[in-house]
Amino acid sequence: MTDLPTDDAASRRDGPEPGHLNRALDAPRDRAWLRAAQLGAAVWLAFHLLVPLRYYALADHDVYDERFAWRMFSAVRVQRCQIAVDETAVAGTRRVNLTTILPMPWIALVERNRPAVQRGMLAHLCTRPTAPSSVEVRSECIEASGERAPTVRRSIECASGEITESRDGGEP
Repeated sequence: MTDLPTDDAASRRDGPEPGHLNRALDAPRDRAWLRAAQLGAAVWLAFHLLVPLRYYALADHDVYDERFAWRMFSAVRVQRCQIAVDETAVAGTRRVNLTTILPMPWIALVERNRPAVQRGMLAHLCTRPTAPSSVEVRSECIEASGERAPTVRRSIECASGEITESRDGGEP
């Protein structure tokens, strides 16, 4: 049988080496770091859940807003709309050809009945050299179910910049 060394030097060699891996896990420094990591993870998770869910919490949310991946599968995506834009000037009312004044990606967003895009387009059309007194965009859409959606009219009075919106025959 071999005798085991009993001196202090030998026991130090066989024991744990000094360093952070051998500290007790409940050391105050580790608990503080663990709490900070847990808090950071909770804030990150809450942010990623609450930002998309605020869409449902806001009373005046834009049903056509599909910035989040899970919204891309909504029925709004398959809705088809016909858009008509008319401007009124001194000479009368005439239809606006959007392909001559807007880039195609904007036209696609206008045709998808995006309110913010349509309002921006109306304001842009008021700055044209033809100087219209008012501009109206009319959206007639068919829902995914095949039913006709209410016609949406958005118009702007160019002198004041006031935009009004209505659905089906002037209902506000």
